[in-house]
Amino acid sequence: MKNVYKRNWAFRCLKSIVRVFSRRPKYVFLGDEFVDNAIYLSNHVGVKAPFTFELFFPKEFRFWGTFEMNSSFKERFHYLDKIYFHQKKHIPRVFSFLISIIATPVMTIAYKGLNLISTYPDGRLIQTLRTSLKVLKDDKKSIIIFPENSSDGYHDELKEFFSGFYTLGSICYDRGLDIPIYLMYYKKKERTYIVDKPVMFSTLKASGLDKKVIAENFKNRANELRLYNTKK
Repeated sequence: MKNVYKRNWAFRCLKSIVRVFSRRPKYVFLGDEFVDNAIYLSNHVGVKAPFTFELFFPKEFRFWGTFEMNSSFKERFHYLDKIYFHQKKHIPRVFSFLISIIATPVMTIAYKGLNLISTYPDGRLIQTLRTSLKVLKDDKKSIIIFPENSSDGYHDELKEFFSGFYTLGSICYDRGLDIPIYLMYYKKKERTYIVDKPVMFSTLKASGLDKKVIAENFKNRANELRLYNTKK
């Protein structure tokens, strides 16, 4: 059986090159340190947070990521050109098109190597949840999710969290698995992750709050972590 946590040779070569130019992040824990079987939530910071996770995160995991990046070369190019570089990074279309010509082959290697779990805006999300349940319940590994709404770009002060992480936690809970959820905020200028005290899904369930309210609370807490003074 294929080991979905072992990166292919092309991606390992790409990682070794990127790592030369990257610095290991610092972690500030406000509670327990990382465990093997958890849901990790983080701000996205463009490609910075995902690649920092991939290069240095000490636990085996799989990412959630938009389905376009797991699709055909044409769809991947379209996503990078029109959505990622233009809509999210606010690069003018002429330049986003030219950058995408160079970036698409590189990102094809990267995303195939990452073996991310595709997320969808429709009923196909059930595929995402089924695969993620296997990762958490059967494989005893972790899932990393970037829940922020980045449709208009990546912001230091986060505007909205989607609630897919709660849905995943609920499915696990219904099948006898109470998953810890770690909220993290990556401060890119300081190359530091502020890691909040993990919350068991059962605690969220017991609160009786709607999943959208819970997602909003997590977003607000992430913005509080953003202001954490790492110098003290």
